[in-house]
Amino acid sequence: MGRGRSKSASGWCARFVVLLSVCQLSASPALGQSAPRGADVAPPLEGGPVVAPEEATPAEPSPSSENPSAAPAAADAPADAAASHADTPVPCVDEPLEAPPVTTDHEAVFRAFAVYAASERDRRIIGGVAGVVAGATTIVLGATIAEPTGTDPTVWYVIGGVSAGLSLLGLLLPSPAEAMARSYRVGEAEHTESEARALEIRWNDYAQAAQRRRITGGAVSLLVSAVALGSGVAIATGAGDFTDDDRYFWGTFLIASGAAAGISGVAGLLIKSPAERSFEAYRAVRPSTARLAPLLGGGPGGVFVGARGSF
Repeated sequence: MGRGRSKSASGWCARFVVLLSVCQLSASPALGQSAPRGADVAPPLEGGPVVAPEEATPAEPSPSSENPSAAPAAADAPADAAASHADTPVPCVDEPLEAPPVTTDHEAVFRAFAVYAASERDRRIIGGVAGVVAGATTIVLGATIAEPTGTDPTVWYVIGGVSAGLSLLGLLLPSPAEAMARSYRVGEAEHTESEARALEIRWNDYAQAAQRRRITGGAVSLLVSAVALGSGVAIATGAGDFTDDDRYFWGTFLIASGAAAGISGVAGLLIKSPAERSFEAYRAVRPSTARLAPLLGGGPGGVFVGARGSF
């Protein structure tokens, strides 16, 4: 009887220990959940309690959690910046922002014209010397040919004398470009803007006049060439009452003169004069006189951006 009671008591104790172990297991983390990284979980001892994992150290609170008013203040900052930009007035179209004018070097026209006047002086001197030599050569040639052929050398003397006289006059008198350079004092400094503009206008007029003279001279030269060539060919082929020597001389002379006049006329029509080329070169490199001003405006519908200028 006593043994039956002891066995019965031992059975109840074993049941109590198993029940206690189940309760401790239920107090541990749920099945299927992993323990925090770095936490060591000790296996349960047989018949003993289960060792619970170590608790993780809580993270430090963020500044926003410690100071709840910081987040609203940071959120209000973009709104304040947008409000400050909205208060900035936008200039209207009627009030343009004037840009500073482009600085113009008004001395450039004087330097360019000085170069052109110097080239005209050199051309005048070289052409004058060549003309005097050619006129004198014509006179000597006429005198040399007249005696053996028995022809009248008067025409040679007239042509040579006129050529030499005009060339000598060109050596003594300055060219129009040189006179203009002297009147506008292009070799000096400290010119005004109005003087620069006046010289530019005068130079333009001079170039246009040179163009008209060139075209007119070319047309006249072609007309003279046609007349001389026709007369020379007619005389050489038997027209008129000439001796053989005179026919040969005048025929050859008129044909040669007509050919030279034709070449000169074509060159005059196709090749620009030095005045034209020099002014065109100056216009190609002269400083800009443009003045630009930006335009900026705004309204309820958007913003307008543009520019206005004077040239």
